[in-house]
Amino acid sequence: MNTKFEDDIKNLKLILKYCEQVSGTIEKLEIDENKFYSSYIFKNAVAMPILQIGAFCGKLSKELLNKYPNIPWRKIIGLRNRVAHGYDGIDFEIVWLSATENVPELKKHCESVLLELIKK
Repeated sequence: MNTKFEDDIKNLKLILKYCEQVSGTIEKLEIDENKFYSSYIFKNAVAMPILQIGAFCGKLSKELLNKYPNIPWRKIIGLRNRVAHGYDGIDFEIVWLSATENVPELKKHCESVLLELIKK
């Protein structure tokens, strides 16, 4: 295995773990859009792993980020910063959209990138 990307591999695995937590939380708690907006508990349960995803995307090497420009790394990191620091409050519409549409797509991308890195 190429040691150059060892930290990226570790961080990609953590990103995948948190992607699974997002979908697992939604599935296990049977959260639909109305249920999500109705309770801070559901909002927090979904937002927390999204925060972690953004944090670990921020730890990926610039080389890896540049190698896969089709993945919106900066937007993911930016969402994390907005959720973590609460600039002008959290836009939970964006959190819900990210959880239901973007996270599953990110998971597929990260699985693909991880396989590619491990093969090297």
